Amino acid sequence: MWGTQALAQAPAAPADTTLLSAATEHMHRRYREALGSSAALYSGVQYVNYASGTAQGHQFFKSKNDMRGSVHYDGYEFTDLAIQYDAKLDALLVNSFNSPAKFRLVDERVKHFVIDGHRFVRIVADSAAAEVVSTGYYELLFEGGPLQVLAKHGKDLQTRMGQRMSYQEFTDVDRYFLRKGGAYHPVGSKGSALAVLNDRKKELKKYAAEQKLKFGKETRAAALVQLAQHYHRLTQATAR
Repeated sequence: MWGTQALAQAPAAPADTTLLSAATEHMHRRYREALGSSAALYSGVQYVNYASGTAQGHQFFKSKNDMRGSVHYDGYEFTDLAIQYDAKLDALLVNSFNSPAKFRLVDERVKHFVIDGHRFVRIVADSAAAEVVSTGYYELLFEGGPLQVLAKHGKDLQTRMGQRMSYQEFTDVDRYFLRKGGAYHPVGSKGSALAVLNDRKKELKKYAAEQKLKFGKETRAAALVQLAQHYHRLTQATAR
């Protein structure tokens, strides 16, 4: 009797306690969801290294060693990962959390990723863009309004004949694109870049000469970014 009466007359839980319980449940739910998505992250196709021990060069972006990065996968942002990007296969790899195996992430589930400070986005080429770009990962070098500078990093693999045996040789193959007004344009020289940015061609040509921009293999990316940045400044100034 007393016990029943005490329960009946007990005061309602304070509002802050109710809020705390709700917040705790929300945290637990998000943890369970994240745990489930982490399992998906490590359940891709196992990656097999196809490079021989005598290969010259390697198939990976920047380094054949793991690099720190993050990936937006299946709607979740995973940070502080050990990842690699196989530029030959256009494949993003993650280390398994409980074995030395590596897994290739499912491309369609990747929205973007960052590796060693370099940001990559996945572009799905539609019928209009297919003649210029193919579906895959592109490094986003610059973005300002409707203008983007993109790089497609690839690897060429050749079998060479040595004095005693053959060996593999990997070499970098980099292509660059400007995306303007929703259309992709391949660019590899100052002239091709100015042709895309022709509405500011006179000012950009003068700027390139003043800044002594070089569009050779080693300096092409930096020159394209600098030219795009100046184009963005010019268009922003006009818009004000």
